[in-house]
Amino acid sequence: LVTTDKKHDMQEGDFVVFSELKGMTELNELKDPIKIKVKKQNQFELDIDTSKFGKHTVDGVFQQVKMPKEFEFKPLEEQLTTPELQYFDGMEAKCHCLRVALSQFENENKRLPEPTSEEDANTVLKLAVEFGKSMEIKMGSKTKACVIDEEMAKKLALLVPGASAQITPMTATVGGIVGQEIIKACTGKFSPIKQFLYFHAINALPSETKPSTANKPRNSRYDDYYAVFGDKVQ
Repeated sequence: LVTTDKKHDMQEGDFVVFSELKGMTELNELKDPIKIKVKKQNQFELDIDTSKFGKHTVDGVFQQVKMPKEFEFKPLEEQLTTPELQYFDGMEAKCHCLRVALSQFENENKRLPEPTSEEDANTVLKLAVEFGKSMEIKMGSKTKACVIDEEMAKKLALLVPGASAQITPMTATVGGIVGQEIIKACTGKFSPIKQFLYFHAINALPSETKPSTANKPRNSRYDDYYAVFGDKVQ
């Protein structure tokens, strides 16, 4: 049992190494980090047999060691229908359905939905609803389909007109996330985002649910903003 002179801030399952111990010097010489079991805020137990070690007398320093962790990523084909989604606000599964529907629409039409086309929006929403029925969302040990009801369809419809738009706040956010993931990959430090992460700012959009002339491009530098917000906001 190790007792510290102040709160150690360690968690169950952390690993440590020792140095400068007097008496139980065998711990100083161990090459492999030792797993711990937290007992109190200033005490933890070593997951190792120390019965044959010398008797600790005084002093010593411990240091936490971050152990490598392996992540297994599943193929995209499998993850499209049985996705592992990082939690954002509860709309992750619906956003996944919409993203897949947009990809299907783009593959079939060689373009993304037109900002002013209600027909395009309806087609995308129909694809999203149909895909949701076949998708399996993991909820612990169980799976369930993604149900997009009428109210949710109205929310998703707000996102369709701006599908081809690139606006500064969103590109900056995506760029920051991607840059961070690149640093993680290059340094091997910190855990990467696993499989899918969806985020949105749907509350920033106007309440109009149908694409209209308000989203029409005007041969302006702000056309992407017209596509997303319409002319009343822009």
